[in-house]
Amino acid sequence: MHWLNGNGFPAMRQLLTDQGCEDVAVLRSVPNREALGVFHAVSTRDGEAQARAGQAFYALNPLASQTEEAIVEIQFGDGFWMLATPADLEINGSREGPFKDAQRR
Repeated sequence: MHWLNGNGFPAMRQLLTDQGCEDVAVLRSVPNREALGVFHAVSTRDGEAQARAGQAFYALNPLASQTEEAIVEIQFGDGFWMLATPADLEINGSREGPFKDAQRR
């Protein structure tokens, strides 16, 4: 058994390379595509959010919310999904992005 010291896909690729497995296929849960934006731990302040501050995210799904603030789930490059608020997201250089007129669902 080998433990991954890094995060997701990059750590798995390094592990396989270190073991001499050059031709092994590794599946990613996020296809190669442009990042939608960057996550900043502004409103979401738990340990995972702090660790992922500054990382790009590649998928975004709005969720129903019973509060005034919108809630979304975002997916990072290693396939990890996390809940966030619009205040945490920088999309196209803006912190408001598509949420400036968002209301609760």
